[in-house]
Amino acid sequence: MSSKDERKKKKSSSSSHSKSVKKDDKEKKPHRSHTKKDDKEKSSSSSSTKLQKKLDASLAEIESLKAAHAAELAKVKKSWEAKVAAAATAAPSSGGAADETVEEETDEITFEPKTGKSVKINAEWKGKSAGGTLDTMTWRYNPQIFFTVARSTSVKISVHQPAGSKIAMGWYLFEAKTENPKRFLIGDDDDLVAKAKFAKAQVVSGTFELKKGRYPYVLIPCTYDPGEETKFHVSFEASAEVTARLISSEQEWPKSIQSEWKGESAGGCPNFDSFVKNPQYKFTVTKQTQMDILLLQTEYEEFDPVSFYVLKIDKDVTQKITDKSYAKGDNVIVPASFSDPQQAVASKNFSPGSYAIIPTTFNPGQEAPFEITFLAEDGLGPVTELNDAAVIAIDGTWEEGNAGGCMNDIRKWRDNEQYLFTVKQKSTLTIKLKQTSNLDNLSSLGFYILSGGKRIVRVAKKLIVHKSKFVESKNGLTEEVTLPGSSVPYLLVPVTYDADVYCDFKLSILSSDPKFTDYVTLENLPDELQSHKLIGEGEWEGDTAGGCLNFATWRNNPQFKLDVGAKTEVTIFLTCVETVKEDLTPGFYIVNAPTNMELCVDLTPEKIKTKCAFRETREVVKSYKFKPGVYNIIPCTYHLGQESAFEIQVWTTQLGSVSLSPIRTGLLSISGSWSETSAGGCINDVSSWLKNPRIYAAVKQHTEAAIVMIQSPEEKEYDINAMKNIGFYITNSDGDGAPKTNEAADLISMADFSPDKDVVSVLTLPACHWPYVITPCTFEAGITGKFSLFLLTDYDNLENVELSDENIIIDEKEVLGADESPAIREIKRRYKPLAAQCVELVKVTEGTKDIPEFQKWIGRHLLQTVSQFADGIAAWIDETEPQYWTDFYAGEEEEEYDEEEYDEEDDAGIPPPPDGAPAPPPPPPPVNFSKPPKLGMITSTIQSNITPEQLAALESKQKNETSFVDEMLSAIKGGLAGLKKAKPAPPKPKVENPLEVAFNMTVLMSRRAAIEGLNDDEDDEDNWSDEDDW
Repeated sequence: MSSKDERKKKKSSSSSHSKSVKKDDKEKKPHRSHTKKDDKEKSSSSSSTKLQKKLDASLAEIESLKAAHAAELAKVKKSWEAKVAAAATAAPSSGGAADETVEEETDEITFEPKTGKSVKINAEWKGKSAGGTLDTMTWRYNPQIFFTVARSTSVKISVHQPAGSKIAMGWYLFEAKTENPKRFLIGDDDDLVAKAKFAKAQVVSGTFELKKGRYPYVLIPCTYDPGEETKFHVSFEASAEVTARLISSEQEWPKSIQSEWKGESAGGCPNFDSFVKNPQYKFTVTKQTQMDILLLQTEYEEFDPVSFYVLKIDKDVTQKITDKSYAKGDNVIVPASFSDPQQAVASKNFSPGSYAIIPTTFNPGQEAPFEITFLAEDGLGPVTELNDAAVIAIDGTWEEGNAGGCMNDIRKWRDNEQYLFTVKQKSTLTIKLKQTSNLDNLSSLGFYILSGGKRIVRVAKKLIVHKSKFVESKNGLTEEVTLPGSSVPYLLVPVTYDADVYCDFKLSILSSDPKFTDYVTLENLPDELQSHKLIGEGEWEGDTAGGCLNFATWRNNPQFKLDVGAKTEVTIFLTCVETVKEDLTPGFYIVNAPTNMELCVDLTPEKIKTKCAFRETREVVKSYKFKPGVYNIIPCTYHLGQESAFEIQVWTTQLGSVSLSPIRTGLLSISGSWSETSAGGCINDVSSWLKNPRIYAAVKQHTEAAIVMIQSPEEKEYDINAMKNIGFYITNSDGDGAPKTNEAADLISMADFSPDKDVVSVLTLPACHWPYVITPCTFEAGITGKFSLFLLTDYDNLENVELSDENIIIDEKEVLGADESPAIREIKRRYKPLAAQCVELVKVTEGTKDIPEFQKWIGRHLLQTVSQFADGIAAWIDETEPQYWTDFYAGEEEEEYDEEEYDEEDDAGIPPPPDGAPAPPPPPPPVNFSKPPKLGMITSTIQSNITPEQLAALESKQKNETSFVDEMLSAIKGGLAGLKKAKPAPPKPKVENPLEVAFNMTVLMSRRAAIEGLNDDEDDEDNWSDEDDW
């Protein structure tokens, strides 16, 4: 198609050239509906004969009519004679004779009716009224003359142009369609009563027999080419009276619209979504009426086909129709017919009501001005343009991570975007959802409306306010919804039917109320209402399908660490990824994370924080309000041995405060059996007990572990009444692979005998140069069967632990902490409870207001003393002296002593260590009680020998020292942290004798003696005396 400028150029060019008026010299325009030519006739002898016969018949009919109307003619003549006589009598006289006045001919254009047997009407072709022939769309704008004949008569019609003007001209004669006609707009060659041949002559005339009819005639004089301008007049010559008048503004149709298709408003037909952007007009019919509607596009001859739709609408509609499917349903009163590029006409008998008319081109983007005229005599109310519809719209994308599909897969559905949808008052809304990309692969679309006010991850039926149908169409989905007003926002969730369908979409909300955006909003879900998903994946397979807490093998299940940094509600989903088996019953436990290891291996029902009930379903869910802390999630099935892959989803509003991570389980397993020769029974009969199978555990570092034994592991279903009484012992090794039973200390641990499916022992296995011997057995000898043994520990400990059914040789260089001297072990043994009691004492005293500040200070100093002793232990391990020892006995402190006055006997000296033990640390500096310190004095001036790097390493479980030192430092650090948070008590009145309210000196001295590693029964002279301290 040519561009707009090209089309205008073409029109201008075509109109600037005069056209020949010779017969057949004007080519037929193929896109027009008018195909007849005004000057095209064939002459032949046969046609002349026919015309002559027709003329003779017409003359005969005229004579017959004359005779029939003779009486009427006489009556009319008599009437006119009476009128003339009356006029002569009334006229003023001059000399007794009436002057005969002759009307002077004039070119003035008037619009009053003229009557007579000879009538002249002046007119002009100028501007728009120079409309040309019926082959142009502008023929309708030519001057039009309405006339009637008093009776059927022969009428000669002539069109005169000024002398010297040589414009090709002619005329058309139609019969009007109403008694009081308006401008004739709809007609073609088939509707013609008569026409004149177009010629370049001063007068173009024709004589025709016209009947007196119900409706007037319409004469349309015109030039051959549009745009030819000149004045002219029309004369009517008849044997009967003719009444004629030039069309005036009163005969113009009042309901006419002039507009254009431009930009977005050039929307095209309903095949395109942009159809609803075309100009739209509302008109009202007040009573049953026949009406013609005419659409004209006169700008371009070559153009897209044009047409219009008339649709039935509600009387209250003030906005444009926004659903293009509305133009294809029962609401269509006048459908469009695209056949002509310049005009479209429809005639319809309209019932009272409101209607919308939508003028349109076939394709979008076709720009041009247009005019719509409503041709109705009566019953047509106001015609107004509809406003652009008020709309709320959001563009979105379904992509990886949020293309969750419909609720058929509720696990994926939660991933869909959810929009905050506020409706403050009852509203009827139109919701549109349309796919805007990847249109070659259309998806079925729908949406859900939920209540709740924040992101919904756990859907209940009561939360579903509306569920749309699903539609696969380029036009998308349009659905009307009525919602009650709510102070709590709804959630609008657009979805595809299938999950993992990636494309763009547009979500729109419309209303008939142009102000609905004042009480309806649609927006992205704000962060404070958003939930964020954390995902963990795992699988119950083989040994890790440990079952619920009814089985000791529950420890074999995968576990997850949930770290909660702030008080929040968390929703946890456990979903079986694979197809659900009928008997698969998932559930999970949530417990406080253990402090000694990551893996939870010691659990009883009362220690469970919360749990999700076991159900025969694909997915289970639990919501819980967590306090800050670390928790273990233990997903499992109700029955032992049920296998499936699974996924854990943790949804929380506190993104960044909650984390989920898998706990890597260190799991070692070994299987065995009791045969007739190896079923030795319990240790009651040692000789028989030694026949039992043996499993060896090499431990190179101190390890927290759980050892579980199950009987008949091959049986998934079992009879509890048929279970054997089973247990096991963990002992030292004699070096040759046999269990050592020389003394009670050789028994490390045991699992009590029980007629259950499984038994367990949770323990700490110290590092050892020799493997431990695990002896699984039945209570009674001679009972055969199979068993499996599991050792569970943190994954990082696996490199330090080995399990085998054969004796293990351990490399001494790989063993850490197994070479400590008895003295060091004894010091540690005595110090550990003292340190714990000291920390507890300080916490208690600082937490009450009933103890004087002076007394609290003693506890703080004692805590510092414990911390100093920790430095001493670290120094002994490194075979160095503690830093505070060097700091105390160096520099200015030594200058306080006078060598001449110094008496070695007065110095009790440092007590000797136990036999074979390294020297203990010196006592701390004496305490000065003269000034009761404030809380801020808790900070010690003595520097610790433990560096921050060492503390960080200990806290991260990268132990450079023994487990005991790590525990001790952690306890002390916790106590100090508690002191720093304590608020000082208000001061009390002065105490007269502070010693009486201080700690008991006997208890204080005994604790110090314990800290120094002294024996309680040694000579008092080796201890500090009260006098030395005070």
